[in-house]
Amino acid sequence: MSKKIKVLMSVNSLGMGGNVIFVMNFFRHLNKEKFQVDFVIYDDSKMDFLEEVKSAGSQIYVIKNQHQNRWRNLLAQIRQVKQVLRDNHYDIIHCHSCSFIGIFRGAIPGWRTKGTKVIAHAHNPGMPKHTLADNFIRFCFKIFLSHIVDMGFSCSKESGASKYTRHFMESSKFAVINNAIETSKFYFDSELRAKIRKQYGIQDKFVIGSVGRLEAQKNYLFILDALKLYADKNKDFCLFLVGDGSQRSAIEEKTKALDIEEYVILVGKVTQPDLFYSAMDVFVLPSIYEGFGFVNIEAQVSGLPCIVSEAVPREVDISGRVEFLKLEPQTWCRAFENAFENQPMERHSVTTSKYDLTQETIRLEGLYQSVLEQ
Repeated sequence: MSKKIKVLMSVNSLGMGGNVIFVMNFFRHLNKEKFQVDFVIYDDSKMDFLEEVKSAGSQIYVIKNQHQNRWRNLLAQIRQVKQVLRDNHYDIIHCHSCSFIGIFRGAIPGWRTKGTKVIAHAHNPGMPKHTLADNFIRFCFKIFLSHIVDMGFSCSKESGASKYTRHFMESSKFAVINNAIETSKFYFDSELRAKIRKQYGIQDKFVIGSVGRLEAQKNYLFILDALKLYADKNKDFCLFLVGDGSQRSAIEEKTKALDIEEYVILVGKVTQPDLFYSAMDVFVLPSIYEGFGFVNIEAQVSGLPCIVSEAVPREVDISGRVEFLKLEPQTWCRAFENAFENQPMERHSVTTSKYDLTQETIRLEGLYQSVLEQ
């Protein structure tokens, strides 16, 4: 039996979130006879996938914060990750993050460790400040990152352009890894729709739904302003939010202030968010910034039309039923009206091979092999 390829996933935590869900999706499907996949994480306060990772025989290395100053802390993290790489002889370190700092804490020690190939993976473009100083720093970081990695991935071209130079992106070292899903889990199910809607008492409602973390990036506070306008026109609807986060209390407070509590259902964090798409009538994602937003793929596979912000990359539209809107409450209110008026008589799931997890995992395995052959 040939020696397994050892891959170390550098990811912030093992808690529920877009990046981690992406990593876990591929982790479950990678050929474990060919690849030994372990994790180095930097925050152990959220460990939703701990038992699953451990039961698969994977190692987890926790790198603790040592300094309040972010730069001193980064240097300390780099030293610790370098020690992990030296002691355990990993072939590849695959560094997942939305930020340069998050990527660097795995990429720099990988670059400085003989025998380890470095893959950076940009999961969204972040929020540039667009000041002269910030633009200069990002320009320098792009050059440096493009120099030290053996391969660079991103979830979209926009996310890639935020982390790598144009020359790098035009080379064979760059690839977009699609935020793939187990498509069959998200097919529309009429029985499941009836069950979920009965469970939450929304059998006859027009359901505006979303799946995501209740954090500032996702911008759910904005959607409440649009709902307030919509409530003046249609009373038989609800906003169905699946997920949890630090803005939950702020959302609850704003629903009270706008007097729209009866229209908002906060489902909270669930282990199987795929079960809830069938209950929705339209999917929304009003993000301030977004690397890709694979929940939009999940929603479309379930047959849902999507209303999203202009920050969401155009690549998500696989069905021709995605509206990209400016963040203006009146504009979104009109979109809700149109979605309500144009509900189809029958709902059909959407098939996609491009975002099928099995196919994309095979592609990722091939890229792992190719980076080792460089």
